Amino acid sequence: TKRQVMELYMGRTSIFPDGQPAQALDLLPGSEARIQFLEALTGKSEALVDAYWAQLVFAGRMSAPQQLADSSAVLTAVGAEASAIGYVTPTALPASVKLVLRLETGP
Repeated sequence: TKRQVMELYMGRTSIFPDGQPAQALDLLPGSEARIQFLEALTGKSEALVDAYWAQLVFAGRMSAPQQLADSSAVLTAVGAEASAIGYVTPTALPASVKLVLRLETGP
């Protein structure tokens, strides 16, 4: 669900609903896909989400999701690691990748 994905990306959980470990993957700051994803998922701007993570990291409570260069890198990582979850634009999604949530973005 959207809530479960948000909890993974906001560091509130690090496990999937089935109890398996989860590793959230992120794109680099400033990428259009990241800006749209964070807004659609959390209702907050990229700057607010980054500030939230900066506080958690500074306090030593956790590490932010690993940032990857582009959708291709996310797809490679998700394909190689069963615990990985990432996001890409719908046009970048190959048939071999399981879609778990589609977020509506933009007007």
